[in-house]
Amino acid sequence: AAIGGAVASNSEAEAPPLQAVLRAVLRRLALPDEPIRPRRAFLAAFACFGALRALAGRLSEISAAGHDAELQELVLAVLAVCACEVVGRREIESAEVQRPLSCIA
Repeated sequence: AAIGGAVASNSEAEAPPLQAVLRAVLRRLALPDEPIRPRRAFLAAFACFGALRALAGRLSEISAAGHDAELQELVLAVLAVCACEVVGRREIESAEVQRPLSCIA
């Protein structure tokens, strides 16, 4: 497919595995050497773009689908770190209201 006049190869078009993305998100949210303000800014952006709400809404689906334990642990870890902040709790609660039988139910 042509993107801006350039042709993308198959390797460029592939998305990274979900585990790699969640590991990077968790690292960015919970690095102990990172000051709290940039971590909170990242959490706000993560929530703002709907990623946190989508993740919370899909937890039961990920668990029920029999995905590997590492993926389930990463999802729970990201949700747990996000739940420590008000912005994260609100997004997770909003996901619960939209899907009453999702991650907390």
